[in-house]
Amino acid sequence: MIIKINFSILQHKDLHTFGKLSLDIFKGKNLSGTGVEVFVTRAGTSYTNFEKAFERELKNPLTPVLAQKDSERDDAFYAFRSYVEAGSFRTKEGWNVAAAKILDVVRRHGWQAPNFSYKAETSAITSIIAELRTGYTAELTLLSATELLDELDTSEKAFETVQKEMLTQPQPEGLTIGGTRPALVNDLNSLFNMVGLQCEATSNPELLTIENSLNELITLTLTAARAAATRKNNKTGEPPATPQP
Repeated sequence: MIIKINFSILQHKDLHTFGKLSLDIFKGKNLSGTGVEVFVTRAGTSYTNFEKAFERELKNPLTPVLAQKDSERDDAFYAFRSYVEAGSFRTKEGWNVAAAKILDVVRRHGWQAPNFSYKAETSAITSIIAELRTGYTAELTLLSATELLDELDTSEKAFETVQKEMLTQPQPEGLTIGGTRPALVNDLNSLFNMVGLQCEATSNPELLTIENSLNELITLTLTAARAAATRKNNKTGEPPATPQP
């Protein structure tokens, strides 16, 4: 059985490395009659497309600008969340109740959104902002937290502006990170599922070796991703929570 991997916690560079190492495991293996070959080929094609888009993005002068904007929205997110958390300990009338309601919204959409992929983080932050603005204006006002939410909103929009600018640039072959990543993730999942099913059904020794190697790689990859999340969370003084899909 292949360990389930939550791809949303992998940044593009991590997925690039993971995809290559995963496919390398299949090289030189005898897959005849297993039905796995077609899945390897499909995943290989998706990886090639993702790699082209990834390498082109590395050369894009806006890539470091986008990373900086992401760091700024991370800081704004932590500033807002930490302020509201502090408010939950206040004895001033209504503060702890109001803070609890706001924090519940943050938890539901992405307590540790900065650890997500760019796309998942954007989705989490925009959902948090939208719900708080439409249903919790009284709580925000009571805690004087509106200004911090505005700063988070501004930093999120600044990130999205740079990201849109990158997307409007000419893209050779029509390949983009956003367009190729979902296909790669889907094809890797299909490949892993097929290997797991065949191992269970046939106990093919070649596939069992592949399965063990993949599980070792996945374990190492997840460990590295969690370590990165821990380093990022050191600024908040808390351990990383389980990432959301």
